[in-house]
Amino acid sequence: MGKEQEQEEIDLFRALEKIGIFIGGLFKKFVAALGYTLKQSYRHKVMFLLTLAVSIAVTIYLTSGDKRVYKANLSLCINGGTAFMFEKYIEDMNDFLKDNDHEGLGKVLGLDSATASKMKFLETRFFIDKNNDSIIDLIDYDEKYEDGDTINVRMQDRIVILAGMRDREKFADLQNAIVNYFNSHEYLVPMAKYRSKITLDKVKMLEHDFDAIDSLQKKDFFESASQTFVLDRDKKMNLQIGKRELYYDDKMKLFQEKENLNEAVASGDNVVAVMSPFMPTKKPINTFACTFLKVFAVAFVLFVILTLLADYRKKICGYLSGGKSDI
Repeated sequence: MGKEQEQEEIDLFRALEKIGIFIGGLFKKFVAALGYTLKQSYRHKVMFLLTLAVSIAVTIYLTSGDKRVYKANLSLCINGGTAFMFEKYIEDMNDFLKDNDHEGLGKVLGLDSATASKMKFLETRFFIDKNNDSIIDLIDYDEKYEDGDTINVRMQDRIVILAGMRDREKFADLQNAIVNYFNSHEYLVPMAKYRSKITLDKVKMLEHDFDAIDSLQKKDFFESASQTFVLDRDKKMNLQIGKRELYYDDKMKLFQEKENLNEAVASGDNVVAVMSPFMPTKKPINTFACTFLKVFAVAFVLFVILTLLADYRKKICGYLSGGKSDI
């Protein structure tokens, strides 16, 4: 038993040693690559400075004026259809933007060309209910939760729409257009009216049950108070307290169920109701720093390729001309 344990410890040590050698090799390669790029930057400093200048110029172009892109979220309560259906509708709208067909999207949403031309993207995110109790726990901005997850459930009666615009002042027009589009949708409107009727019927039923329990509680209270024959006062008192707690729990449960329907009742026959409007911040998503890092990364890769071509141009030309080469 001791030899087996000793052998396992030796194997573990060797495995850790190999991992250490591998990590050390990667680190050496990284340092060598970094040193080479710095060396190339110094040897071709004119080209490097030109690359830097071009990166700055491109970044300024992409982040100034109407090239700035602002993002905002619109939260909607859904009374007709499901969140999955709304996701598909928004994806179809976003396809217009991917194809750079702002005019086509403008016709779908009833937007003027000036507003439609400012749109950059439309996306959706789901509200997540972790306990399946119809209470919002979080918004899945990172899209971590799967469609078929039965624990972290995607709520179907509300959705978040993410929009990117090149003009902060146009978000209000976009919001009105989206809400009007859904509230006049020929397929969703009948569904919303039917759901509204069902919701009102549920509210009436809950109110009836609440009144019935309330009447029963009052009746039980007065009947208990009028009784004169008491076998055991303490036991009778405990029984009455137990009944009161039972009535209270039932009434609170009905009250909570009715509260959960308030949003749908307030929306009436509308397909959607705005829970939270677009509220864009002053800071664009394509800031100078982030955009510069992306542009410079691409430009620097091109710079390294060009310097390699410059260093080995004679060998490359000789190879392409059919002569002898060390390549």
